[in-house]
Amino acid sequence: MRFYLTLSGGSARQTAVLLLLTVCIVCGCADQKKQARSLVSSALLHREASRHAEAIQDLNRALALNPQSSEAWYLRALSHAALSHSEDAIEDFEAAVRVNPDWDEAWLALGVARRADGEPALAIKALSEAIRVNPRMGAAYFDRAQAYAIINETENSIDDLESALTVDPGNEAALMLHARLILQSRPEDAVADLTHLIARNQNNVDAWLLRGFARQAAGDIDRAIADMNIACRLKPDDYSPWLERGRMLREQGRLEDAISDLSSASKIGVTVPECQYELAMALIQAGRTEDAETSLGQALAADERHIDGRIARAELRVKRGAFELAMEDLDQLSALDLPEADRASLSRRIDINRVKALQAMNRQPEALELIATMLQKTADDADLLQMRADLLKSSNRPDEALDVYTHLISHNPRSEQFLMLRGTLHAESQHWDEAIADFSDVIERDPNSVNCLLAGSAVYEQKSENALAVNDLTAAISSAPENVTVLRRRAALFEKMGESSAALSDWQKVVELEPGDIETARMVVQRLRSAGNLSSAVALLDGISKLQLDSLPAPLSLLRGELLLESGDTKAAETVLSRLAESDGNSTAVQILRARVAVV
Repeated sequence: MRFYLTLSGGSARQTAVLLLLTVCIVCGCADQKKQARSLVSSALLHREASRHAEAIQDLNRALALNPQSSEAWYLRALSHAALSHSEDAIEDFEAAVRVNPDWDEAWLALGVARRADGEPALAIKALSEAIRVNPRMGAAYFDRAQAYAIINETENSIDDLESALTVDPGNEAALMLHARLILQSRPEDAVADLTHLIARNQNNVDAWLLRGFARQAAGDIDRAIADMNIACRLKPDDYSPWLERGRMLREQGRLEDAISDLSSASKIGVTVPECQYELAMALIQAGRTEDAETSLGQALAADERHIDGRIARAELRVKRGAFELAMEDLDQLSALDLPEADRASLSRRIDINRVKALQAMNRQPEALELIATMLQKTADDADLLQMRADLLKSSNRPDEALDVYTHLISHNPRSEQFLMLRGTLHAESQHWDEAIADFSDVIERDPNSVNCLLAGSAVYEQKSENALAVNDLTAAISSAPENVTVLRRRAALFEKMGESSAALSDWQKVVELEPGDIETARMVVQRLRSAGNLSSAVALLDGISKLQLDSLPAPLSLLRGELLLESGDTKAAETVLSRLAESDGNSTAVQILRARVAVV
């Protein structure tokens, strides 16, 4: 009994102690949370004053007191992000969403941080959580669209941008990105997006530029250039509008205008290698290779690692025979320290240009050796194999070149190009039947291949199968009735076959298509004259006169006067000769013919 009373008294005391401890803990926890909240408030003030280091110190203490404060984790993440501590920021954002998984802003911030850190897949996952919590969160759709764009999931990106614009139609960045993504597939819709954007802000140079590209994609070139003009006016001291308009004009073949714009861009962006490079490309296209090489030198002075610029300069130097300088450029490219992924493609470009340089220097054995080394890596590279065939051909090794073309055809059985090349080489090697077989394969696939029909007709001529040659030339004329080369070939072949009437008919068509070819016109008129067909001869010259804006070259005018005189039309003959006398009164031929007219 006594023991029980003692025990009972002890239990009561223990219970009282436990109650007291519980009250103290609860009060202590409440006090800690209160202190943590106070520290969070202090951190907010530090953040507003951009004192992020001090804010982080306060938030460290707040989280030590209350690790379940999602707000403290979130704020500390923002301060870490402001100080570019990306890994710390991501860890804190993750802690914030662990504590409060239904906080859309925290998920959004985590997604943005993940994307900025180069982890688009993880960014998409976080932003999808933000959208789960808040399906009307336009910013989350927009940021997820950007992440999708990074991994080239264009359709998903477009869908998210359209959702973002449904929530916030005035999101200018979303409108711009949406227009960029649909520019090639739906240029008219891109124009509509950008028109809406320009209506909101008429000084948005990027919008004017992009609408120019969209209109170009839609085929509305004049309006595209007009948009570029406005961009240039809005930012005359910015190289970008001049550069983009210059590129567009170059694509349209307006080289002088393009060179003018690209010159302006290169003067404004002296240290921007792309400006100098684009100017050089336009100058090359215009045939101004010396100026182009100067521009490429300026591009490389601005950035010695500009790969396209150095390769372009090496190519120019090969063309003008400066082989050693070209090799120096290629050696400098080889010495560049590049990531492995870029190194492989660059090595191929360098080696191809080395082959071209060696070929131009007539060092075919070295060029062939280099190609053989390259083919060890990619045995079926069509471009390399074709270069090898060309080198073998120029090295007077046609049989080996034919073997290369046969290999190419076996791997590209539908390639008309390789069949045509092999057929041409067979013809050069006088393998007439093999050449005809290759050309026939091409014609079977493309009955309108004028070049192949011409090549085939030449082989038939060599085989003295002139009728078959005429058939090929007739088929070529059906495909290209205004191809003067084919008409001349058939006319010459008809003459060879003794078919003078058919030949004369073709020569007449040649003269109609090329009225400036005086010698051919004179020959045709003389043949008509010899055949007693004076009216056709005069009609032919009259036709030439109309095509030449009622003006015949003097030799043909004199011939026309002779024909008119022979046909008995002395009045018309005198008119023609009077005009000739005005321009060349001292011409003996004109004076003699006028005397004949006077006698008549």
